[in-house]
Amino acid sequence: MLMNDNGKEKYEAVEVSEDALLEAIQRGMKGNTRHHRKRQLHQLSLTAAAVLFLFIGIQIPAVSVYASELPVVGVFIQALRTGIGGHPMEQVTVQVSGDANDVVLTFSQKEKTTENTLAYEVVERSVPMRLEVSFYGLSDSKLPEEIQTVLQDSVAVREVYPTLSLDKNNCTFTIVLQPGYNYEVMEFAQPGEWNLHFYPDAYYEAGAPYPTQQIYYLRSPIYTLQTEEKAMRELLQQYQEEQPSQVKIGEDRCIYAIGAYHSEQEAEAALQILQSEYENCVFVVDSDFAAAIPK
Repeated sequence: MLMNDNGKEKYEAVEVSEDALLEAIQRGMKGNTRHHRKRQLHQLSLTAAAVLFLFIGIQIPAVSVYASELPVVGVFIQALRTGIGGHPMEQVTVQVSGDANDVVLTFSQKEKTTENTLAYEVVERSVPMRLEVSFYGLSDSKLPEEIQTVLQDSVAVREVYPTLSLDKNNCTFTIVLQPGYNYEVMEFAQPGEWNLHFYPDAYYEAGAPYPTQQIYYLRSPIYTLQTEEKAMRELLQQYQEEQPSQVKIGEDRCIYAIGAYHSEQEAEAALQILQSEYENCVFVVDSDFAAAIPK
């Protein structure tokens, strides 16, 4: 729903102090580097562009144009592609709404809307091009299904599926993008709202993988989701410092992937490091287009 002229005037009249802007920028930068490990293995990996977009005071067309069409729902906190946000909360319920281009999550405690968004993290991956989303302190396994229902007619999204987490109190899931589409996450407070917006994007930032780019990565054996959950959790536990990513490759099958490398030589070097640190390492080198789904 587009905001009316009165709503736009209120939106444009919102004043944000320089201190608030600085705090948002620092929070976004901290989130984007939170899990970056200073080790040779990940120094070899491709660095996905992780830019904090602020549409207040900075004219970013994809964000500012879209934001101008939003109803006034609360206080804008930040917009990002990857990183962390929100606040830790307990006993939170989630309501999902939206359409083929947007997912909107609102949060409640004891049947009252929360002032803040629940703590979350967004990570961008390739092979296939996708975003991994985690909500901390939320064990609602129905959330990925509800988001899939909202996005079932979206031309920007291939698939939405839940992923395993070592902490059963967290809700983690993956959204696989169609080639040529991008996304942004916007966080609001008073009331807390999390908005995920998809839009066509034929351009890719320098250093970021494009759909037909060959990407090398480390992959695990294939697991069957229905019968091998224990083995999958054991792998997550053993390799948790490497941040393995669960990739669905069929109706009931998945693999775990580590890293994204420019060349086979870089991937082989990363594998040697992994093999030197883990006895009976189960990962091997593989490659495919950035937008491809592994087989």
